[in-house]
Amino acid sequence: KKKKKFVSFILDGVMYTFGIILDEIKMSVVAEKELFNLLSSLNTGFLFCSGPIVAGLVNQFGCRIVVMIGAVITAVMYMITAFTSSI
Repeated sequence: KKKKKFVSFILDGVMYTFGIILDEIKMSVVAEKELFNLLSSLNTGFLFCSGPIVAGLVNQFGCRIVVMIGAVITAVMYMITAFTSSI
């Protein structure tokens, strides 16, 4: 039970703090308002669409390793976005 709560804590933290990151993106990139709304929607959509895939990986490899790999992938992707010049 504690593992599931901690995983939810991490996922919810990333999802709910995306608004802070989105504000920074809005200030540094000139684009239409609808495009920024799309970014937020895609972030949420990928979270929910990846659920069945992640559930299968958890059944195969276990919760701990899947969460660690997911965290590394997420951190790398956030770092890579720092080098993008446009949306």
